[in-house]
Amino acid sequence: TARTSEADMLNGYALGCDDYIVKPIALPVFYEKVKALIKRSKGLVRHNLLTVGNVSLNPNNGVVVSDGEEVTLTAKEYAILKILLENKNSVVSREKIITAVWHYDTMIDERVLDTHIKNIRKALGENASVLKTVIRRGYKAEDKK
Repeated sequence: TARTSEADMLNGYALGCDDYIVKPIALPVFYEKVKALIKRSKGLVRHNLLTVGNVSLNPNNGVVVSDGEEVTLTAKEYAILKILLENKNSVVSREKIITAVWHYDTMIDERVLDTHIKNIRKALGENASVLKTVIRRGYKAEDKK
């Protein structure tokens, strides 16, 4: 802004701005301010990561990473993995997963869920073992011990 008075600056902060930049501004200074904002915003997003072992899921951008490599999942596979990571180290019943992912009470064959789990494990590669089958109960995402 071209407004440089103290009153204008105080008003800007009172209205909720994080920084008040007056014109003219040196391009290198502006560049460093933007870099600092990006750095801070990346730190904030990182707190929302869901992780187990070397697998992470970022609900803010939908990215799944296994051993530092981005993993491609279908929408259903992503939703299943997200539920398991949100309930890390706890068993999630097949019924809960099916209801949450398919959003309706219909007769989804449990083998459909098994197939999606198999595909997720394949996509996770070496980290497939973080997804555990708990016989007659469901699945869980578990940190390696």
